[in-house]
Order: sequence, then structure tokens, then C-alpha cells
Amino acid sequence: MEPILEGPIRRPRVSDQIVERLEYAICSGAVKIGDVLPSERDLMKSYGVGRPAVREALYTLAKRGIIELRSGSRPLVIAPDASAVMEDLSSTAKYFLSQPDGVRNFQNLREYLEISLVRDAAKNATEAEIDGMKEALAANKKAIGNRKAFIQTDIDLHFAFASRTQNPIIVAIHNAMTRWLYEQRTVALHSPQIEQISYAGHEAIVRAVASRDPDAAEAAIRAHLHDVSDNYWAGRAQGVPGAQPDTP
Repeated sequence: MEPILEGPIRRPRVSDQIVERLEYAICSGAVKIGDVLPSERDLMKSYGVGRPAVREALYTLAKRGIIELRSGSRPLVIAPDASAVMEDLSSTAKYFLSQPDGVRNFQNLREYLEISLVRDAAKNATEAEIDGMKEALAANKKAIGNRKAFIQTDIDLHFAFASRTQNPIIVAIHNAMTRWLYEQRTVALHSPQIEQISYAGHEAIVRAVASRDPDAAEAAIRAHLHDVSDNYWAGRAQGVPGAQPDTP
């Protein structure tokens, strides 16, 4: 018999069972956003468990962005934030990035996401949103020669395409990708001349979106991201050091 089929069946942890029950109560609407949960003592009595299990369950729910733990007060049920979910994935993302093809896999993921965003913008962006993209592009051009400012305006321009969707999950994923691939930007821009090339790529993307041409927008973002990728790997080969963002 295969070893994996042998051995005792492990029971779920008590704290996990508490998490499941409280999550169900919240997701089913039995407990609503803005409500407070029972006290630790009441939860212990209701479930017939000890304080450590209750506290571990509440900590897990807080980490998932479902409740807020407040000193001296009962836990408050809050609206889940997609960014909290992505933050919880940061350790996993770092592991994947450390693997041989990790960066390339994330680069491919970013390309899929960015293509969808610029095609949607070309088809559906309002004139006000396109004006905002043009302003972000102008700021990017003005920042040429100032590496730190150029990177930030680069981030701001790409974020304009994500934020216009008004989809908090897309925004959270985009923000997470920005953090996880921050080193790519710093290494790819390893010489001042590359800022000009990067800006030209940005200009082509915005021009295609403003022209309402999704195919041209896709071609522009593909070319831009391939340039970024090529410059990144060239910088890595030259031993250009990366840098972490100021904020996680």
C-alpha cells in the first residue's frame, strides 16, 4: 500500500472550524458589515473551546481583512478589501519569483493583464479618463533624467489603466504586481537613454488608446513590455543591482 494512504486521519484544527463558522455567518448575511462579533468569552462558551483557539481564529479573520480587532472592544465586521488578500499572497509571490522561471512567469502574467487593460481603455475609456492618461504621460516625460521620479510616473501611468476599471480586484492585483516586479523597473532602466525608449513606448500606448484603436494599443503595450523585459535581462546580465520600493 502506498505510504500516502496509511497513517491516522488528522482532524481539522479547532481554530479553523471557528473560522469556517464565523466566515459562513458573515458571508450568509447572518452577521452584517458593521456588526460586532461576540466577545472572546462568549465565543468560548458558545463553541466549547479554549481562548487560544478563539484568538487564533480571530487573528486569521483579521489577516483576511474580514474583521477588525480593536483593543478593549469586540471584533468589528468590516468590508473585505481585495488588497488584503493580495498582501496575504506576498510570501507566495516571493517564493515563485525566486524560482528559475519565476520572473518570466510574472512578466507573462503582467503582459496578459496589461493587454486586457489597454484594449478595454481603447474601447471604453471616457474622454476625461483619456485626458488623465495624457496628463500622466506628460508627467512621465517631464521626469526623464530623474530616475526615482521617472519610475513613479511610470507606475502612475500604468495604474491609470487599472484604476479606470473601478474594479477593486483588478486594482489590487495591479498594485501587487507593481510591488512584486519593482526590481524589473529599476534594473530595466539601468541607463539614462532607456528612459527615452520607455517614454516612447508609453506615448505609443496612450496615442493608440486615444485613437480608439484596441489592436494598436495591444501592439504598443506588447512592444513596450518586451522592451522592458529585454532591458531587465540585459541589466541582470551586467550585474545591475535592483532596489526595493520604499513601501511594501
